[in-house]
Amino acid sequence: MRRFLLLIAMMLSSSVSYAAGDVTVRVEGPTIARIDEYFNVQFIVDAEPDSYSEPDFGGLDLVAGPITSLSRSMSWINGKASNTVSYIITYSLIASKEGVYTIGPMKVEADGKSVTSKPYPIEVVKERTTKQSGGSRGFASDDVLLRMAVSKTTVYKGEPVVATVYLYGLDKVSSLGGATPPAFNGFWKQELSVSGAKPERVTFNGKVYDRLPVARYLLFPQKSGRLEVERMDVTAIVMVESSMPGPGSLLDEFMGIRSTMMEQREHRIATSPVAVEVRELPSPSPEGFTGAVGNFNISAQLSSLKIKANSSATLTVTVSGTGNLPTVAEPKPVMPGTFDLYPAKSSDDFSLAAGGVSGSRTYAYPLIPRAEGRYTIEPIKFSYFDPATARYHTVATDPIDVEVLADDSGSSAAAIVGGPVKEDLAILGRDIHFIRLGDPKLSGRDSFFVWSLPYVLVLVSLAAAACGVLFYMRGRVKLMRDTVRVRNRRANKVALKRLKQSKAYMDAGKEALFYEEMMRALYGYVSDKLNIPVSDLSKDNIDERMAGGGISQTDREAMIKLLSDCEWARYSPGASLQMTSVYQASLDLIDRFENKL
Repeated sequence: MRRFLLLIAMMLSSSVSYAAGDVTVRVEGPTIARIDEYFNVQFIVDAEPDSYSEPDFGGLDLVAGPITSLSRSMSWINGKASNTVSYIITYSLIASKEGVYTIGPMKVEADGKSVTSKPYPIEVVKERTTKQSGGSRGFASDDVLLRMAVSKTTVYKGEPVVATVYLYGLDKVSSLGGATPPAFNGFWKQELSVSGAKPERVTFNGKVYDRLPVARYLLFPQKSGRLEVERMDVTAIVMVESSMPGPGSLLDEFMGIRSTMMEQREHRIATSPVAVEVRELPSPSPEGFTGAVGNFNISAQLSSLKIKANSSATLTVTVSGTGNLPTVAEPKPVMPGTFDLYPAKSSDDFSLAAGGVSGSRTYAYPLIPRAEGRYTIEPIKFSYFDPATARYHTVATDPIDVEVLADDSGSSAAAIVGGPVKEDLAILGRDIHFIRLGDPKLSGRDSFFVWSLPYVLVLVSLAAAACGVLFYMRGRVKLMRDTVRVRNRRANKVALKRLKQSKAYMDAGKEALFYEEMMRALYGYVSDKLNIPVSDLSKDNIDERMAGGGISQTDREAMIKLLSDCEWARYSPGASLQMTSVYQASLDLIDRFENKL
């Protein structure tokens, strides 16, 4: 009985809690749609409506709807019940012409209140057609893309930049793997979370895509000039519609219908490098400026304003704000001459955001005053550059007045101050000066190593070694800069290594792994030898580059046939190719290529 009464009380309490709230209506749907594409638009009401009016669809054709659904959830927190209601009204629409359509407002009556949604615009575009990849239907080379976008292309040194990697064509991708992160040479990098991100509808190069951010990075340029965020590679597993092998039924043949199936294929995609122009900070910079870029403040406090002589205290300095906080240099307090200041311990309270790193960095400086009296810790200045105003700013802490009392002995006669700086301070009557023990390793007054014969020989040897290293490194750097030449020279070595692995699979009878490794060896070899980017690898491009490299037609046809045979054997479990002949043909063909390229 008690439980029943408690349940009734909760329901009444929740209904009262809900009735006190405001009723709202929001609209959700795509902002971009294709011609002749079905799409849904939802009106979401946070109450169960008594009635609602159908909106004006602004020229869009209604296919189905309204379809309604209702969900309720109840929670009990700190003795207070609350009820959440979500009433969804769904319409399926389609457009036959391109243009911008506006869905009119919907008027909803609920709980004695009348609310109206906002107009919702939708752009309908005519998507350009692209050539389908060979042998497959419904998939083109640009159906799945990987693109990188930066928040700014021109920044100051130290100013934050957000680089986001987007996957275009989300609806055709089943999974991602084999990612090669981009290099961030010249940047300080921090990865941002993209969990919870929702896909959005966009147009790119005349096509409509559903795109989703798959990686996001917060970058701080550490040097000026033209910096480049290099490419990122990802292997996408895409769903491809292809014709079913074998003849179809008689009815299909009569009707002209070809049976199809969906299969998964690997599709390597990559971003293009993105350049960021980094400007040097203006000159001259304020005295004490250490590279802080953003918007900052500084504060300081002492653990006690009354300290006994020869007792410890802590000066806490906090730098807070938004910007390149992790790379900000430690502030340097200037202490009275009778104070001993020790190295600080730092602690961070950071949060990552698109505008930079927000939060604070705290420095705790232990200090010990040596003589009683009244002293003032001077303000600690901190200078930073604000890219929003393109100006330098200097902030400072408040001065701190501190009183140093006599130590526990009750006497300050032991402390003698010789000047205003710490180095002039001498403490007598208590300290014991260090006496060095052991062999002092003294030398005669007239014996000097400098400019002696051994000294000159050492200098000459070091200079000769430095020159040799310099000439070697210059040649090495020049060689490594020629990436095309490096790839060309390493092509044979890399291909033979992969062929060795494929032979191991052949000896073990692992046919599928053998042909997969053979394809990697052959495609990797022609990519490196002919300088073809991975994203542009196709049989047409390979044949064209081989012809331009002076490869005979017989060898070109042999290479194309070998690639086709490996692909056929890999994706056709019933293939009847001899692994030994394929392996030997690959060795012979690569050997002939090495003699001609």
